[in-house]
Amino acid sequence: DHMEDARASAERLRDGVKDLIKDDPLLIEWCDIDCCERFIRARPSSYDDALTLLVKSIAWRKETNPHIMQCKQCNEDPLSHNMRIVGLDRYHNPVMYSFFSQALNRLAPEDSIRHLTRVTEDAMTMNKQQGGKKIIWVIDFDGFSFSDCNPRTAMLVLPLLDNYPDTLRAIFLVDAPMIFNGTYKVVAPLLPATTKEKVKFVSLKASQEEFSKFCDENTTQWMLDEMQENRERRKPPKQYWVGLSAAEKSEGGEEEDARGNHDPRGTSELLS
Repeated sequence: DHMEDARASAERLRDGVKDLIKDDPLLIEWCDIDCCERFIRARPSSYDDALTLLVKSIAWRKETNPHIMQCKQCNEDPLSHNMRIVGLDRYHNPVMYSFFSQALNRLAPEDSIRHLTRVTEDAMTMNKQQGGKKIIWVIDFDGFSFSDCNPRTAMLVLPLLDNYPDTLRAIFLVDAPMIFNGTYKVVAPLLPATTKEKVKFVSLKASQEEFSKFCDENTTQWMLDEMQENRERRKPPKQYWVGLSAAEKSEGGEEEDARGNHDPRGTSELLS
């Protein structure tokens, strides 16, 4: 049985690193059987490759402590980056959303990677709590410019993803412009085939059909409303981390949002 074989391989893998994690309760909790199964699936043809990948990831976690990593820039100014968890898909996997136009300090690759690490850690913690296994990442390219075409950012993302193998369920690139093609051509050959299959280029107009394959009607509609609103409300940048009514009142207005009860913090399921 394939599932039994995968479980046995994961148990063998965990046993292979027990001396590396035995003195760290956080690593023991992180390196559970589900975690080890992800590393096995990421390197299905070679146990040794899976072990090497896991050993490197353990060393990375010991060095960087991602579970307590903070985005200093966003702590000082929430508009520095715009990437957050906004909902859950049909299988209770976190849905992450990134938006270029509202990420005002996004051009420093190392800072962006720290922010991505923080959000991914939060998503993985949510998976343990919600019973999810994967992550959906929606990247909204509205506002993307030549200044964003820094291959270094992409080259830093690739090794980071090695620490979260077999985690992405889908990556939606919404309205990616032609100028992004050069960056993607550099990155694409370096992506594992299983990751490349999950990359989906979609337009905002066509995104509803694609989102609905993974998310329920409410989450799909939230994504559509959020992206449309972000294209209409550019200045001042909206305070997406607070509820709509509070944000409107802080700006001195009492007008209701045109889309009714859309909350920029996330879906009602996430916020409940």
